[in-house]
Amino acid sequence: MEKDEYIEKVIKLGDEGSELLAKLCAPTLRNSQYVEILEEGMNGIAVLRLPTDYMCVVHSIGGDPGQEDLADYARSLVDRLVGQADILGATPIGFANVIDSSTGDKSMLETIAHSLVQAANENNLAILNGENAILGSRVNCAANMSGTMISIIEKSSPLIQDEVAGNPHLADGFINIKKGIYFATFDHGGLAVYTNSDGIGTKPEFYERAGGHIVSLEDSIAMRWDDANKIGAVIKVDSEVIETRGPVNFSAMSLRAEDLGKKYGVLCIRQHEPIGNRLRGYNLHVPAFNLSGSVVSTIDEERLKNPLRPSNQECLVAIRGKLNPRSNGISDKRRIMVDVLGENWHQTEAGGLFLEYLATPSTILYPVFRELIDQGLATSVYHMSGGAYEGKLARPLAKHGLHVEINGDALYKPDWRELAIGGFSFTKPEEAYAKWPMGNDGFITTNNPETSITLIKNCGLQARVVGELEKADGKTGVLLKGIKDSQGKDIYYSGR
Repeated sequence: MEKDEYIEKVIKLGDEGSELLAKLCAPTLRNSQYVEILEEGMNGIAVLRLPTDYMCVVHSIGGDPGQEDLADYARSLVDRLVGQADILGATPIGFANVIDSSTGDKSMLETIAHSLVQAANENNLAILNGENAILGSRVNCAANMSGTMISIIEKSSPLIQDEVAGNPHLADGFINIKKGIYFATFDHGGLAVYTNSDGIGTKPEFYERAGGHIVSLEDSIAMRWDDANKIGAVIKVDSEVIETRGPVNFSAMSLRAEDLGKKYGVLCIRQHEPIGNRLRGYNLHVPAFNLSGSVVSTIDEERLKNPLRPSNQECLVAIRGKLNPRSNGISDKRRIMVDVLGENWHQTEAGGLFLEYLATPSTILYPVFRELIDQGLATSVYHMSGGAYEGKLARPLAKHGLHVEINGDALYKPDWRELAIGGFSFTKPEEAYAKWPMGNDGFITTNNPETSITLIKNCGLQARVVGELEKADGKTGVLLKGIKDSQGKDIYYSGR
């Protein structure tokens, strides 16, 4: 049977690359006395335990775009992050990184990892987390990289005191810029500090075709923030690198990020990285941009002792905002639109109708997830990023030995354009639900569905119960009851 190209060459190859990178970079966690490893492996969790008389300083940058040699380019990322910390007068502790490559080739990832590890070892830094993304033709070289450093600085330092003097309300944290470096500081209060990274893949192409860039920030925020919810983290800083080729209004994007941060209580900073021909738009003659970065959060001790986890007989609740494709399977959608309507499909009447949907930003679930968690209503949360129902719902449920039979009639229906795109490409239903959100932004598990649904609706979103978790004689994952696969059977993902 012919295998889905996107699932094989983006999702599965990306997962394999992420596992390789995690394995190669894990030894650097021993470089810092401040690192505590809570869970090993690709999706493991490492946190920082930092001294209480120091503030966290968060700052980001990309690799030197002038470096053509891949190993030197990866090395330059660490050198530049360390250089930023030096300018700020802070002590670098560890960093997260994002690798956006054209192919996800494993030998290429090994070259990058060995260079990052060598530089980290030389500077006594921990590689705390990372993201491995395959962006195909949008990356006009082997790979582009960005990184976010967590540094520390004494609360009594001039960098802190000059800002806080006369403004005591800033003692908990603030945003500033020094010699072109956008940075944020916050008081961790003795809590464990965690970081996770992500970007929005190839979705910027839709915004480039639509002639707007700013709303893409909601996509990048959703990808990172909704991930942080999974472990009950409280986000303090969102730090992102905006890579550009040609005239893109960075200032407007940076200000919009700050405004979104103020709305949700997060310090949002953006660092501009003009990278020229390393980036490609939907053709070589249009301005292009890429978004990737990290969030830095705190996790309280009670949550560390009692992590979020689903349990038998809890309800599964689906959540939906405005219909949108999130940042799932976008490379696939880009290819399909070109195949059906041509290179300039967005300029056609039919293409305009599809672009209206494809350029709709993701629903940011973090605020409602956060409130549900804080009130003890959500026992676990999920958002439909890469891998969708198979990777982001079935797999984590299977990890806990759980199974859920989802009533297909209860699930929210996909936008007609989502269905049409699947039809254009003869995508099998089991492949569609393994790479696209199909009308549902996310899910929670709860033992109090009524109160949870009321809260979600009060936040302007839709919600309803779609199934009940169970321990089912070794059966795990997700059964989509009534949604048939290409063989006429209910779609099933074991999650194993």
